[in-house]
Amino acid sequence: MAEANSAHRHRIEQTVVGGNVTAQLRGQFFAFALALAILGFAAWLIAIGREAYGVGLVLIEIGGLATVFITGRHQQASEREAKRKRLEAAGQPNNRLVATPPTESR
Repeated sequence: MAEANSAHRHRIEQTVVGGNVTAQLRGQFFAFALALAILGFAAWLIAIGREAYGVGLVLIEIGGLATVFITGRHQQASEREAKRKRLEAAGQPNNRLVATPPTESR
């Protein structure tokens, strides 16, 4: 019974992780497509003589992409720190988050 429960839990975790990866990839694809469309529109604005609007649009897009990247990294760091604190409070060291020196084998 315990083995069946463990196998079921493992399948559920695989499904959830796979779904999360798929959703992230889809989001990145659509974000890339949107960024290309905005750059194309900015290039068109520049080509028809609206340089100020085109350059402004490019600068806004770069600023938006940089903001998303920076806030995403900050959120990841915050989540890792919160997880580390929860594990320490529970008395479980998380070896993946803490660098440990290699041991010598004799």
